[in-house]
Amino acid sequence: MWLHFNPFFKDGAKFGRCKLKKTDTDEICGEEIKASGGNTTGMKNHLKIHGITSKSAPKRPLEPSLQPLISIALKRRTLPEIVARAAVVDNISLASIPTSEAVICQARTFGYSLPNHFNTIRKLLMEFYQTAVDEYKDRFAALKEQNVRFSITTDGWTNTLSSSRMLNVSLRCKSQCFKLGLESYSGSIDAFIYADLVKKKLSKFGLDLSRDIISSTQDGESMMRKYGSIIEPESQLCLNHGFHLAVRKSLYSPRKNFDFDLHDAADNEPLADDFEDENDNPSEEDLRDYGQIFESSSQFSIETESSESSEQLSLIDCLQDTLKNARKLSKYFRDSSVRNDRLQTFVQEGVGHRLKCLLDVETRWNSILKMCKRLVKLKKYILKFFDEYDISVSYASEDFFHNLQIIVNCLEPLEEAILMLSKHDSNLLAADGVIKFALSKLNDIDLGLSRCLVEAIRSNVIPRRSKKLVSLLKVLHHCSFEVLNESEPLEYSSKEDVIQLAEQLFSRLFQDSPVYEPVDKLTEDELFDVAFNEIENDSAQDEVSPVCPVTQPTDLKSFINAELQPVKSKQRKSDMKSEFELSIINGQLTSNLQSLHGALMAVDPTSTASEQSFSVASQCVTKVRNKMGDDLLDVLVFLKYYFKSKDSETMNKKQKV
Repeated sequence: MWLHFNPFFKDGAKFGRCKLKKTDTDEICGEEIKASGGNTTGMKNHLKIHGITSKSAPKRPLEPSLQPLISIALKRRTLPEIVARAAVVDNISLASIPTSEAVICQARTFGYSLPNHFNTIRKLLMEFYQTAVDEYKDRFAALKEQNVRFSITTDGWTNTLSSSRMLNVSLRCKSQCFKLGLESYSGSIDAFIYADLVKKKLSKFGLDLSRDIISSTQDGESMMRKYGSIIEPESQLCLNHGFHLAVRKSLYSPRKNFDFDLHDAADNEPLADDFEDENDNPSEEDLRDYGQIFESSSQFSIETESSESSEQLSLIDCLQDTLKNARKLSKYFRDSSVRNDRLQTFVQEGVGHRLKCLLDVETRWNSILKMCKRLVKLKKYILKFFDEYDISVSYASEDFFHNLQIIVNCLEPLEEAILMLSKHDSNLLAADGVIKFALSKLNDIDLGLSRCLVEAIRSNVIPRRSKKLVSLLKVLHHCSFEVLNESEPLEYSSKEDVIQLAEQLFSRLFQDSPVYEPVDKLTEDELFDVAFNEIENDSAQDEVSPVCPVTQPTDLKSFINAELQPVKSKQRKSDMKSEFELSIINGQLTSNLQSLHGALMAVDPTSTASEQSFSVASQCVTKVRNKMGDDLLDVLVFLKYYFKSKDSETMNKKQKV
């Protein structure tokens, strides 16, 4: 395969550049095909364009393993667990379990007789659910004895089939995440009722909202903001929702609602008549104006209120027209199988497989990026389609596709940032690195749209940061107060506010633990002497040591590592409490501060965990199981993640063996 391609690396990934000549010309093809993980399927499809069919290499005959075979006995399962796995893992309805041959055979394997009645099956399911809840209660109690505290993520959801409303609570500590299921409610609720529902769900697992939870992450609607202000745990607003609002603010005008009811193209011939709508199609002069607004770095400014009210709205109008034409172009091919088949003929000749046009959804901002990416990728095939069938479309020009490429370039850094924020091990320090990365990349692009996105991030994402929590975590992670001196692009709290927050969290979360270290205490004079000697040593080192240049990070991982990388701090005498004095002087956190640091590292900057639970809930409620009650849905969602966690632990044990 690599005889026809030159291997090279780009952005850490392996690519292959085609060495073959184009048909009827002496020009080298030069097509770049990505080989992710050594996969050469894309290269095989590309060779078909040159008339080369690459047969796969013959498989090696199976050889006996040199390692001894280890037979791991299947763990004996109880009848309630068999029923629960059938309902949750295999998605079998409770009414169908008694007649399922697979479930009957599995029950007989372990010596059980499967009940025939629906109520008995449901009783067995609820019995196992209570067993799993008790197991989690014991697990959380053991973690609390080790001075481990938790953070929660919560959000609301509506079951469209039954029109019932439910909330989700997800628990997180260290690197572990526990989905606690759903809690149903009816009617209109306020922040106080919502807080009571969260307390009720936590109490089922032996947790107290005031003493065991350090922070709660939720979205930024008015009721959820009120909920975050009345509960004792600290409040953290979802940063992903902030990025969504930033994109909407930049791409959708606040003055009018965008009309998604696009004029459908008629299926009658000739095809050129489908695009002859003078009200929807911009003129050639308008297209040139769009390109000038996108590319000009001097015409667009949002520093003052007057410029924001005129040029920003003008940019949004131009973006809307470009995106509206993109949607219309996508619908032109999606709404007609004849036109789509004609387009796919050209696509298959060039790419080797079919690629259909995509449409965006207003509630999913990244769908705009996917739609624009796909249209840019299909550019030459769309233009070839119009030329082949002699169709004249005014806005499907080079300027139109150039504007789409600019939109893609501006939204790609945000997509990379949100994917990093949504990881299960993300934390507040990583979130700061993600925000800095997004702002840096957009500033480097230096276009009207990128500057509009920068301003939108500053007004919609950065205010959602819990500044006090991030400042305290940054001090504990670096064991220094000097990290609070940074001011751009993110701000941090003062030393006094950080110490005050630490004392409040200690008194609320660790009431049974001593606030200060019981041993190795130093008097004020001893602290002053140690700090004075450290200052003299640091000043002497500064006189002889050269100044090293500071390299600025460029990629997303570098920004996050810059936030998490410990720094050597100059230890100076400050008016602090004993815990912070000892930690800064010794360069190591005390046991109490380590417990607080572990609790802060568990704070989730996004509500992605709740959204994942809602996705699982929507998969459980189907047309076949549309009469499912809220209590049963709660059980299925909880057990879904319970079995996933247990099976993952079992697999890790087998791999170790």
